[in-house]
Amino acid sequence: MEFSTFVAGVHVWGAEKTVAAGSLYHVLQGVSDGRAKRGRRYTAGLVLTLILLAKLGGEKSLSGIAQWVRLRQSWLVKELALPAGKVPCANGSC
Repeated sequence: MEFSTFVAGVHVWGAEKTVAAGSLYHVLQGVSDGRAKRGRRYTAGLVLTLILLAKLGGEKSLSGIAQWVRLRQSWLVKELALPAGKVPCANGSC
């Protein structure tokens, strides 16, 4: 009979508590924004939240992040309660 204590230290994916995307957004809203006011359409907190969620979703490039956001726009607007109902996009014309 084989026995190993290694299994006791293995992390089981999906066993962790689910956290709402809005809580991450709320925390990142506190990040100070060093950008100039001119041309700023979205808060730094929103941009950072979208980048972080896309990176956690496996995206590695800016174009991949933009596509990830575009494909989930309606969900993101609902989850983050965005008042304008829009999210940033890569070329700025969305």
